[in-house]
Amino acid sequence: MENTCEKIQEQIPELMAGTMSAEKTAKLVEHINGCSACSKYLEALQADDKLLCEYVEAMQTAVTQIEKGAMDALDGSLSDKGVAFSSIWRTIMKSRITKVAAAAVIIIGVLLVLNYVGSPGPTGVAYGISDVPGLLRSAKTLHVKGSRTYYLKGQDPISCPVEYWMDFEKLRYRRKAVYRRRTSEGGFADDYSEHEVVFDTTYKMGIDHTNKTVRFFRHRPFLSQFFLRVYRDRDVFLRDFYLKSDQLDGFEKTGQEEIDGVMFDIWEKKENRPMQMISEYWIEPSTGELGRYFFAFFYDRYPNRARRHDKYGDFEVLLDEDEQEWHENLLTCIERDKPLPDELFKIEAPSGYTVTISKEEAPAHGGVGYTTFPPTMPNMTVSLRYTLSEDGSVIMAWSDRNDESLKSQAGIFEALEPGGPLPELTFVPYALHPLFSVFREKNESITYVGCHLAYTKKGNIYYEWSIYIPDSDPPESEFKHKLTYDALVRRNPDDGQIRGLGLIPDTIITSSEEFDAFVLGGMAELSDDGKAPEGITYESVLQLAQQIRETLGN
Repeated sequence: MENTCEKIQEQIPELMAGTMSAEKTAKLVEHINGCSACSKYLEALQADDKLLCEYVEAMQTAVTQIEKGAMDALDGSLSDKGVAFSSIWRTIMKSRITKVAAAAVIIIGVLLVLNYVGSPGPTGVAYGISDVPGLLRSAKTLHVKGSRTYYLKGQDPISCPVEYWMDFEKLRYRRKAVYRRRTSEGGFADDYSEHEVVFDTTYKMGIDHTNKTVRFFRHRPFLSQFFLRVYRDRDVFLRDFYLKSDQLDGFEKTGQEEIDGVMFDIWEKKENRPMQMISEYWIEPSTGELGRYFFAFFYDRYPNRARRHDKYGDFEVLLDEDEQEWHENLLTCIERDKPLPDELFKIEAPSGYTVTISKEEAPAHGGVGYTTFPPTMPNMTVSLRYTLSEDGSVIMAWSDRNDESLKSQAGIFEALEPGGPLPELTFVPYALHPLFSVFREKNESITYVGCHLAYTKKGNIYYEWSIYIPDSDPPESEFKHKLTYDALVRRNPDDGQIRGLGLIPDTIITSSEEFDAFVLGGMAELSDDGKAPEGITYESVLQLAQQIRETLGN
């Protein structure tokens, strides 16, 4: 572009504003009429001006409020300078160009906000990453489909497809997944297995497609509700997809991508603990729908040479000598609140499959989340374990099923008091320690001290409900959902040895409603009369925990 044209174009805004002298205007118009570049530049500015004026009209109410607020402020702050000075400012504020400038300020502010949170939808609401926890937890049904891919040093990537259907209102669930067996060397075997789990409120069915076998367990409503929650919170795929409200810090909107004709905002977070991880959510800002979800983690450290390609989902992972393993979870189908056909949850063995445990022979899913202790602690089981998000305390139901011990347990349990010592059974899990190394580094001395809360009895089995209180500040809230524990167990009588048992909480309790559903529901499930002990409420347990904490000096 010639230097003359640059100077002419610099003067065109003045021409459009009408503040240019007649002589200067004539010369400028003459040049523009004979120059296609300057003529197009003028047309472009006129189009922008027309659009801006339309925005001014549309936002006249807001502009008027800006005028009034500005002039009121000027009248107050400039009153000591006289009427003439204030009148000058009133004249400026009422001019067309000031109105345009005020509207431009509004537009720029809106554009900056939209760039961060996305464009508003028909309801005027723009959905972002902070809405994801609520959107997922309020879903009545959920269908997701994707894959889990493993990158191992010296092996080709291994990809295993997964698919889930969850009906939270009717308490139904179906999961289909392919598994690859890990070898003792840490790699993957060539063979694989394909399994499905289906349950409703009457039966749970396990299908082994590889061996073409089926087995059944009897279910009840509490079990269906419990396992829906447990699979959601502990499943290796879903636990990170179900974003928690205390995990929102660190997410940034990094761009947009069109999927099947729909534009999605991409939100990303990278974190370095408890392992190197990256999370990404594709969010449609006008509806809150999720288009995709990506989660990856790397053992030891983040692979600096893992490079993202333009096409989604393609990673080039180049492992250094000290880098061993990189996992990716990818969901490409995420459907909330869409009707799920009854056929999906049909509890019937596929044709040609061998039924190893029939419906007629089906045992109850005894002990709920049944975890046995190692052989060194025979007949000891853990049935339920919950973390209270309010203060980090842990509630755990456990039992001693040793025949000799069962004979004397009635007297032992009847003598217990809430907040007092644990029952002296064959083995006693008297305390918990955080298991992740990152917590031990940050909270090396923390111990969760065990106290008696309540007990229930079903059949001849007594279930001890213990509460474990941290003797110092618990780990930060952002880690609670990933926290696992090492139960410290001593023998009775004490033989001087401390035994350990790794435990993962079944779920996090975040409200009194959840406490009633899962803690009191679990107590009723493990009770002959189907009722929880009297006096156990969310508030009373939190108060008891605080009293114990005070005695510990915390």
